[in-house]
Amino acid sequence: MASRWYRTCRPGSVTANERTKILIRGLPCSHLGLIFLGYYSVGEVGSRDEGWAIAVEPLMHRTWTRRTLAAMPPAAAVLLLIGVAVGAAVLVPQVQHLAAATATPSISKPAGGAIARSAAAILRVAGMDNFQALSPALVTVTVPLPNGGPPQIGSGFIWDSGGHIVTSAHLVQGARSVTVRLHDGLQASAMVRASDPQSNLAVLYISEVPAPLAVLPLGDIDSVAVGDPVVLLDVSDGQKVHRGTIRAVGELLPIGVAMVDGAKYSIPDVIATDLSVGETASGAPVLNERGEVIGVDLPLEVNGESYAVPISLVQRVIPALISRGVYEHPWLGLSGQTVTPKLAKALGLSVTQGVLILTVLPDSPAAAAGLRPSQAMIKFGDELLRVGGDVILGMNGQPVRDVNDLVTSIARYGTAGEPVTLEIIRDGQFKTVTVVLGARPSIPILD
Repeated sequence: MASRWYRTCRPGSVTANERTKILIRGLPCSHLGLIFLGYYSVGEVGSRDEGWAIAVEPLMHRTWTRRTLAAMPPAAAVLLLIGVAVGAAVLVPQVQHLAAATATPSISKPAGGAIARSAAAILRVAGMDNFQALSPALVTVTVPLPNGGPPQIGSGFIWDSGGHIVTSAHLVQGARSVTVRLHDGLQASAMVRASDPQSNLAVLYISEVPAPLAVLPLGDIDSVAVGDPVVLLDVSDGQKVHRGTIRAVGELLPIGVAMVDGAKYSIPDVIATDLSVGETASGAPVLNERGEVIGVDLPLEVNGESYAVPISLVQRVIPALISRGVYEHPWLGLSGQTVTPKLAKALGLSVTQGVLILTVLPDSPAAAAGLRPSQAMIKFGDELLRVGGDVILGMNGQPVRDVNDLVTSIARYGTAGEPVTLEIIRDGQFKTVTVVLGARPSIPILD
């Protein structure tokens, strides 16, 4: 694909070298998410004094690991991971794929003998070091390599008394069976029951279950807050307790290969912590101070921040993998931009929040429902703005303030094949549109 470059809000310059196709200078911080949610990789970042110099290039088939992210300039890497489409200028038309939400689902809790809260509450003790109360629910996962090399080793935790174990999809990728080691040293062969590369979650199954199996209690994403203490329990190489605090929660994590219309899918509700862990901790549970699972470690670390798949997504994906062998991520098939007061003024909108539809994919649920994308661009001051598309204001009676609202509601409550009602503005008129959600195309988020 040919390189593209865009004028920024201030005069800029364009340079090139062997790896960098474009250098954009003078891009305001509020617009950086638009680049990083798009179809581009990052080359370099200049200083704030110079007004942010960003080098980007088209990204065809690339996935992210701790190594590739750590190699990026820190500012670029952080923005890549937590950037959301904010600000008024639309520098790339493909910003973020979206879907919609349905009514609140019933969450399937794991069955079996959960570790008593009195035991789990041991994490409240200063130091959070008493591992023995929780270790019965943890397993070490060993994955043989087909070429006979050193096996891959990671962590996992017991989901239910029926012998199901949660771990990372990338850890068991390509394997049919693995070896798990329980806390008492017992080793058993486990079948890879199913995996979901889009959330990096997988389910293992032990057919001969040693009784009884301990199960960690599950937490609630709505109770997670910045500054809360957290613990990651890693048994990939002995027994390690990593302690830290939550730095961010409720963010979108745009990672994975850009395959559809140039935009990347996101993990919503992602939890960012200051935990410093190695790649072998992938699949390990992240617990709150009450000993409840609030996330599953992702092999991503940038500038001292680690990330976890949120329990809100784990609770949807894992039961589906156990019962059906697949989880269909709900999907609308469009990209959108958060409406800001400046954008609303430029578009002549009577509202100052919502999601402006930028593109609608052919043969997508959004296209079938007749949702309209932006049709033109206008110059507003020094900025080029997309205009003419539907603006999503609400979903199933709940307000949609921004892209994060929409994507998070999709992941928490949406169901592929089920209808949702969107409240929109079209040509200045308020309307409702019914959309039957589809299943999102499968895209792995990690290599």
